Amino acid sequence: MTTGTPKTLDRGAAKLSDCARAIRQRTDVPIQGQCEPPGQTSSWFERLRRGRQSTSLGMHLEAVSEEVRLRIMPGKAQVSLAVYYQAFERAVRAVFGWGQVSTYILAGALRRQRRKPSWRRASA
Repeated sequence: MTTGTPKTLDRGAAKLSDCARAIRQRTDVPIQGQCEPPGQTSSWFERLRRGRQSTSLGMHLEAVSEEVRLRIMPGKAQVSLAVYYQAFERAVRAVFGWGQVSTYILAGALRRQRRKPSWRRASA
């Protein structure tokens, strides 16, 4: 379950928590909450985990180069890599545990000029 990139201080954690709680009232399926590192991470992570609302957490970096982050996702790049790394550590060590916190890194996001294969003949 994901929030996208909301412009709220909690970066979507409250909405995730509310939605996960509603789902949990109906079923016991595993739920992964996905959001950017919320402000005051420890309390939000604990709230997401409380009552098994979220069984795991995804905070997706997308790219690890500040230059690339600013170019392809300027809004999300406002949350620094340092903030993400601190949030990963807090989420793993204090709340969700090893193997229950993940991220995505996109590869090949840079546009390259496409070359024609050498076996192709130029048109007349």
